[in-house]
Order: sequence, then structure tokens, then C-alpha cells
Amino acid sequence: MRKRESWPAQAFEPFKRPLRLGALELNVALAVLNVLFLMFVVVQFRYLFGGQDLVQRTADLTYAQYARSGFFELVAVAALTLPLLLLGDWLLRGEGSGRRRFRQLAAVLLALLGVVIASALQRMWLYQDQYGLTELRVYATGAILWLALVCLWFGVTVLRGRRHAFAVGALVAGFAATLVLNVIDPDSLIARTNVTRPVVDVVYLSRLSDDAVPTLVARLSDLPAEQRPFLAARLLDRHEGSSDWRSWNASHARADRIVAANRAELERIAASGD
Repeated sequence: MRKRESWPAQAFEPFKRPLRLGALELNVALAVLNVLFLMFVVVQFRYLFGGQDLVQRTADLTYAQYARSGFFELVAVAALTLPLLLLGDWLLRGEGSGRRRFRQLAAVLLALLGVVIASALQRMWLYQDQYGLTELRVYATGAILWLALVCLWFGVTVLRGRRHAFAVGALVAGFAATLVLNVIDPDSLIARTNVTRPVVDVVYLSRLSDDAVPTLVARLSDLPAEQRPFLAARLLDRHEGSSDWRSWNASHARADRIVAANRAELERIAASGD
């Protein structure tokens, strides 16, 4: 009977060691990435922060396209940059000067990412200044600010040797951003902002949730006279009669009370448009 061959234990040692890379390889790759990113920012700086003048001078470029491209550019860059830096920090062997250099280069990359964040935020604010707020614009602004907070937290944790705390902090920041959005009440904010604009999309205002009803009723007189009857009639129609108890919520109950308390005035305004 043939004797089974045995492999020496040393043959399996490379498979037992965690995958790691030297600082030189990672730092060279990160330095090249920084140079490419910096060239992109320098070349595209006028486009990134061109603002209203750029939109007006560029054919077939709208404020919506300008804002959306800024948002999706930011999402793409952040989705590539942060995981890459996390992976690089995990793969890096040892401490010392090589790791310090890696963190310095990573900080430069985060600063360049901050330029893209500032551009995306500036474009979104420009879009809102021109056309007012919508739910999508409010949530997109919240997402940009959350990414800015995540990048700041990355610098505080990963670049200071506390990589294990990054994921938890980013998740907590996401929950905090969601809580803040609920506290500021987006639909009420949209109503307060849009009713004072020179051009008001009253159809969009009439489609907002019950959270906006208190503001719409209180600020109805701020609308142009020709738009008040339409909104008053829509508010009355939405809160006509009793609703199914299974769909009850606090916002709807509050809106019902406010419409009922102002029904006579709303009916007068709605009738003035006949």
C-alpha cells in the first residue's frame, strides 16, 4: 500500500497570513489618484462652480440638469473614494512613516471630495432658488449634507487609526439625518418657502401631504389672488366628510381640525373663483 504524501506545514503558511500590501505600493497608487482627481477639479472648476452664469451661457443646459449632474457626480465619486480608502487602510502593513504618508494622501483625497460636495450643494441651492422646493430637492440636499458629515467622520476615525468606529458613526449619522428631516417637516417647509415665491406652482402645493395644510391655510393670503380659489377648493375637497378610521394619523387629524375651523373663509375664497 502506498504511503500518503504529507505536505509540510510551512507550505500552508502563505494562506494563513492576512492579505496585506506595503506602504510604497499603496501610497504611489493613491498619489497618482490624487493627481488625476486634482487635474479633474482644476480643469472642471469653472463648470463645478459656474453657477447661474454658466447655465445661462450654455446651450441646452438647464438648472435641473446642472443640479442633477452635480448630485450624481458626488454619489459616484463618494461611492468610489470612501470604500477605496477603507480598503487601502485595511490592506496597509504596519505603522510608521508609510502609514502616516497614506493618511496624509487620504486627507488630500477627502479634501478634493469636499470640493465636489461643495459644488453639488451650490448647484442644488441654485436650482432651489430658481424653482423653489420639492420633496425630492429637500431629500437630495439632506443626502449631500449627510455625505459631507460621513466624510468628516471618516477623517476623524479612519485617518486617526479608529477604522472600527467608522461604520457605526456613518449609520448613526444616517439615522440622525432621517430624524432631522422628520423634525423640520419637509412638506411644511416646502409650503412656507414656495408660497412667497414670485411664481407659485399652486397645483404642486395642493398635492402636498397633510403636514403642509396648517401652513397653506395660514399663508393662503400670501398667494396671488387668482390662485387662492383653486387651493382653497382643493383643501376643502381633501377634507370633506369623515375618513376611514384605519387611515387615521395625527397629521390628518390636525389638518381636519384646521380646515374645519377655517371652513367659512375657505368656502368664501373658493366661491370667489367661480
